Amino acid sequence: MKTLSTLLFIFGIQTAAAAEAPGTYRFDEVWSLVRKNSPALDAKTAALEVSQAQANRSSRHWYPKLFAEGKVFSTNDPSLTFFSQLSQRQVGSADFVPQTLNNPGSSIFQRATLGLDLPIYEGGVKESIKLASLHQAESKSLDLEAQISDEYARLAVAYGGLLVSKLQTKSLNELAQLLDQLLAHYRIGSQNNPVGYSGLLGLKTLRKRVEATLVGVNAQYGNFKDGISIQAGKLKSDWSPVDQDPEAFVKEKLPKVDQQQAAQVLAMKSLAAGVEESITAERARFLPMIGLFSTGDLNAGQRGMGTSYTAGAYLRWNLFDATNLGAVDQAAAQAKAVERQARSMEINLQASRLAALRNIAALEHQLRITRESVELFKEQARTASRLFLNGSISALQLVEVLARQADLTNLRADQEHQYLAAHSLMYTTQGNNDGSEKR
Repeated sequence: MKTLSTLLFIFGIQTAAAAEAPGTYRFDEVWSLVRKNSPALDAKTAALEVSQAQANRSSRHWYPKLFAEGKVFSTNDPSLTFFSQLSQRQVGSADFVPQTLNNPGSSIFQRATLGLDLPIYEGGVKESIKLASLHQAESKSLDLEAQISDEYARLAVAYGGLLVSKLQTKSLNELAQLLDQLLAHYRIGSQNNPVGYSGLLGLKTLRKRVEATLVGVNAQYGNFKDGISIQAGKLKSDWSPVDQDPEAFVKEKLPKVDQQQAAQVLAMKSLAAGVEESITAERARFLPMIGLFSTGDLNAGQRGMGTSYTAGAYLRWNLFDATNLGAVDQAAAQAKAVERQARSMEINLQASRLAALRNIAALEHQLRITRESVELFKEQARTASRLFLNGSISALQLVEVLARQADLTNLRADQEHQYLAAHSLMYTTQGNNDGSEKR
């Protein structure tokens, strides 16, 4: 009677909810640590900051350029000496003597210049460069979002894998405990009784099989846990996840949203738009540039000091530069290549998402059947246990029932792992703008 009670307890449904124990970490806590310590996210963030700084610099292209220059020089050049003295406003009649003009001797002069250059029209080169920089910054921002989604999904798969392995381990341990009790109380396993001995061998074989499966599940659990611990960096060595149903966890943390373009695709399209602007920039190099300029000079030498200024407008037109030949065609070809890459990525991700959605639907159906089978099997196991204890069925028949229980436990775990992977693929191939704020 005691053995029967034990069997019924082991096969009973466990409905008590476990409270969070010390050393457990919720998924959101782990994700917060992983996001904070991720080198990949740090690298993407740094790349975004660089592109934003470049965009800010490019947006100030229309600001005036202000420069200062100072010179100290010694010369005996007749023209340079004469005009340097003239700029000091100290030329006298003696300076027009031919001998003095031709042989002025060596003199030292100083010149300080303050200049202003205000571009009014640059052919659109700088404006196109500014727009390209803005598109690149947007691409880097979307690239960061894609990296966040990718790391978030991979962590969810690992954390969910812990939950699956934990439930699988619990079920297999209960089965192993039952087998140990049966082996300890089995009394008809003598070689003189072939039927009873065959049942004993069956029980021992199933026990070994369960033990081997547990070794693999524990190794898988350790791999998931070590990977998360390395990424998070600050978890206790004996930490564990908060108990939760794996399917409920997946639907909460990797939800399905309305069809949106994935961040990877949007990032590539923004990059393509930036490259498209380079076509305009290269074409603009063949257009004239118009601007205003002004300089003020302070000239000094042995005779004194004088000031002067120059102000006006300029037109600069690059009529021929061999290095610019073919630049427009090159930019157009590059833009086409990036646009085709974006389209190819969009098609591949769309196909992957459709495959993931199809797999999710199939796995949800399979898991529902498996759950129903588990409940039906529990009743069958209880019945088989009663029949075995009163001698209505043999040990071999009970072993067959228990072996099916092990198979069903492992099947459910495999399906839940596949369910995690399918949801992860769906999550990373869809737009998650709404979820990014939560993350």
